[in-house]
Amino acid sequence: MTAFQIINNLPIPQQSTPLSIVEGLGTFECDKWRTRIFARHPWFSRAMANEYRRIADSENNHVPANRWLTSIEQRLKLGRTGLFIDCHDSEIVTYSDLKPKKIHGLVAGYSAAYGPGHYKKIIKHAVNEVQRVGLTFPLDTTTDYTFDEAIAALARVCNPTWWRRQLRVIAARELEQICRELGMVSKTKAPYVSDYTLRRRHDQKRRNTMLLESLEAENCDTGYKASLAEISEKTVSNPVNRRNELMVRMRGFEECATAIGFTARFFTLTCPSSYHATLHSGVKNPKYAGATPSEAQAYLCELWARIRAKWQRQGIRCFGFRIAEPHHDGTPHWHLLLFFAPDIADQAGNIFREYALKQDTHEPGAMKYRCEIIPIDPAKGTASGYIAKYVSKNIDGYGMENAIDDETGKFTHQTAQRVEAWASTWGIRQFQQIGTASVTVWRELRRIREPLENRSLEDLEQIRKACDAGDWALFVDLMGGPLVNRENVKVRPLHLHPADHQKAENQYGELCTQLMGVIMRGAGHLITRIHSWKIQRLTDEAEDNTELDFRAPPDGATWTCVNNCTDRDTISKQ
Repeated sequence: MTAFQIINNLPIPQQSTPLSIVEGLGTFECDKWRTRIFARHPWFSRAMANEYRRIADSENNHVPANRWLTSIEQRLKLGRTGLFIDCHDSEIVTYSDLKPKKIHGLVAGYSAAYGPGHYKKIIKHAVNEVQRVGLTFPLDTTTDYTFDEAIAALARVCNPTWWRRQLRVIAARELEQICRELGMVSKTKAPYVSDYTLRRRHDQKRRNTMLLESLEAENCDTGYKASLAEISEKTVSNPVNRRNELMVRMRGFEECATAIGFTARFFTLTCPSSYHATLHSGVKNPKYAGATPSEAQAYLCELWARIRAKWQRQGIRCFGFRIAEPHHDGTPHWHLLLFFAPDIADQAGNIFREYALKQDTHEPGAMKYRCEIIPIDPAKGTASGYIAKYVSKNIDGYGMENAIDDETGKFTHQTAQRVEAWASTWGIRQFQQIGTASVTVWRELRRIREPLENRSLEDLEQIRKACDAGDWALFVDLMGGPLVNRENVKVRPLHLHPADHQKAENQYGELCTQLMGVIMRGAGHLITRIHSWKIQRLTDEAEDNTELDFRAPPDGATWTCVNNCTDRDTISKQ
């Protein structure tokens, strides 16, 4: 067993060895060259060998296969870091610690030589260092930029955390895309994501948990202490809380629709065949054009924007939810549960179908698989009940322990973790609310447990009571109704600018606004984050307790993400 296997605890298929698959192809030198590549990438070696054999056999020549293997080997390199995308995370961490130090030394040298007035020359050298590795510099240097923006960009490229994030994302996505192209992500192999990426995601979550458990938050006002892991469990980061909140909102939408006589439609939107890497049989799709899941998601987003624009021109209004989930090969598709006025629902569906089939209209199966519209019959079941399985299967599989996933043929509660890894790897937003009031306002007002006694905020108190009772339908109605325009919504999140509040800088020296509460049109604002918290690392007494400074607003109006109380002094007239 190789060190790679030991570190990553990944079994390598043992049916036939990569060398036996390509045996007899090419020259002796070709054999030595292939052996070195397969040894460097044991997890991909068998898939690469199979593809090498397929190309050589189809062309009746090993030279095209050599060219292909050369291109794959090049893609497996992590830019010009000297690392490969299938390296262990510790290697990325080591590189990310060393590279910023080098850039910091170069910047310091150029700064001493040129002086701060020539910061654009310094930026040019920093850009070259970043781009040589294969990353994008965190500042658009093709347009004019200020000295402060330049300093913030340099602070990023001199920070190991920035490098780790960038390199991890590139490595994870490029690796997963190669897995898809090699046929390693499919219903018959590893559905949704490769086993390699699933393992990486498990390791990432384990590291995150260890970090949260090593940090403790102390309430500066009450003395209450808790680890950040405990606090995280109380937020929507917890899958249980996330699922419960989504179902409360979905049920509330249905109640709103019933109250105003709206009808529900369930839409399914799928990408053309050219976006799919693998067929359901596990065979590679000959029409596949090389698109990544991120590119497929961008296609769906653009298509949805065109549909909504056409609806708006036709005076069609709706509200509801959108769920993005993967096909077995990792290509995203959408489910939308939307509510319409009965007299325009069919028209909306016709427009939806028209746009969904505009690209590759005549490909086989387009009419059947690319777009599906199902009217929800209340006599057969509720709309929220219809979508409940889609919410559960894409979060934690709760309540579906014995259910079989139609896409993969596996138990749903087992595939849920693969779906989560897929969404995290490709940066795809799984759930999105369409229309109506802000969920941020809902969450902020649920922090406030005591009644608001200020008479000028009587309307806000009614909204707060609806939030406290978990009544999403009443909350939406009090906020202006399910079809309210954004500019007419009654309560909005309150983000305070440093000029209005406090000088708040992020780790890169940039001034930031902070979510501090809510603001009601024509009435006033309410600070919901009123407690000051001190974050420190849990260490032995002999070790140094390094505290992380969370700057707090003045007059006691400091914040926390788990506060559930308020102070009368924090309520003010706008």
